[in-house]
Amino acid sequence: MKSILASILVTLLTMSPVMAINFNSIIEENSKAQSDLHFKIKETVKSSKVAAEFYSGAQKVIADHKEIIHVPMPKQFLTFAKEKTQYKASAAQNEKRLAQELKDLE
Repeated sequence: MKSILASILVTLLTMSPVMAINFNSIIEENSKAQSDLHFKIKETVKSSKVAAEFYSGAQKVIADHKEIIHVPMPKQFLTFAKEKTQYKASAAQNEKRLAQELKDLE
């Protein structure tokens, strides 16, 4: 029994420096990755500031009000394809249609 406890204790003592080395390497990798991330973020912020300064001075004219012509459009041109294929009439409309058909039969 004492030999089993002694062997477990010896194995634990021999493994502890290995765990410390692995833990230290993980900390070093993490700090290196964090510093790289900070550097990339700083570069991105600098480039976005330069781009914002460049585009802030430019004026954009989308359309002139004198040239706009309003034309009535059918609903089919303004709906998405998904809305066209998945359209379902409401229950109230179905009941109203059925009532109208029964009324016409009488």
